[in-house]
Amino acid sequence: MPFYSCRIPARSLNPAQKQAIAELITTVHAETFNAPPSFVRVMFHEAAPGDSFHESRSADFVFVEGHIRAGRDIAHKQRCLAGIYDGWKTIDPGVPDIEIILLDAPAAAMMGNGEIPPEPGQESSELLPSHTP
Repeated sequence: MPFYSCRIPARSLNPAQKQAIAELITTVHAETFNAPPSFVRVMFHEAAPGDSFHESRSADFVFVEGHIRAGRDIAHKQRCLAGIYDGWKTIDPGVPDIEIILLDAPAAAMMGNGEIPPEPGQESSELLPSHTP
């Protein structure tokens, strides 16, 4: 199941912004990979001042780590990265820096709600978004 962990500076987003970003990530992932939105999970972790560093100096930045099912081509991965980046900058225009990484693993090595997800492209049609990429 796709899981996006978002590490953000403490108190940098309000609840409405977090909701909007969760919706953004869910939509971008589902539309880019033609995957069921119900599979997507998003979690925010707040980093206190002095918890994040860049070039050995304390720095505020956003780090998004997405774990997705293996089998997607690089063009789709890059479309997903760009969609999340561009959308986040719209929701939070003051964000200093956003780092995003997509890591993939075989569907057989994942479990959500006690079930192993299908391989990409093998999802039940009633779970899929109404459009195709």
